Amino acid sequence: MTLLSSVERVAGLLTLFMMLLPKLAHAEGDFCATGFIMDQYCIDEERMIDNGRLTLVEPEEHSIHCLVDVGRCVESPFEILAEPKNADGEYTRVAELDEDGKEKAIMLARSVGSCSTCTGDGDQRKGFRATVKGTLDPTTTLAEVPRVLVTEVLPDTVPCPDAPTVAPGTTSAPTAASDANKLSQVVSVSLAFMLVGAFVQSL
Repeated sequence: MTLLSSVERVAGLLTLFMMLLPKLAHAEGDFCATGFIMDQYCIDEERMIDNGRLTLVEPEEHSIHCLVDVGRCVESPFEILAEPKNADGEYTRVAELDEDGKEKAIMLARSVGSCSTCTGDGDQRKGFRATVKGTLDPTTTLAEVPRVLVTEVLPDTVPCPDAPTVAPGTTSAPTAASDANKLSQVVSVSLAFMLVGAFVQSL
């Protein structure tokens, strides 16, 4: 077997893997996470525009007013944040909500919050959290922040299935995204070894 044919074979396997990954890693309704809902504008700015605090360090200080009243914020995509995993204390950007999910999050925030466009009798002013359920968009599986095709946005007091009830300030970890990343890493390493082996055999 020549080196060229070996490389072509590995490339074909890699292409097949990329096609099958979403099906292997994600079953229907496989995403559920509880955490802070944050607009991408404040994330990109690194500091919340309503108080100047670091966005990914103190999301509990983010006002509902900033999230759903301020044009630049409410017009940007929304994300769900998970507990910090690194020593720097920054919250993890778990996933971006699709447009339907974003609208559901806005409706829930306005129903429980106290802000200019809020619609209920709620008095919550900051630190909006929710439980988000849905399916990861297979076209964004390998993105830095994958997108969720949201089916439900519920109060954070509603736990994810088979997950313990989480107290404010904690997050139930979504397994879908981490499982996909682990599977991607394992298969990528395996394919790399196959490519090296094919090269050695061709010598």
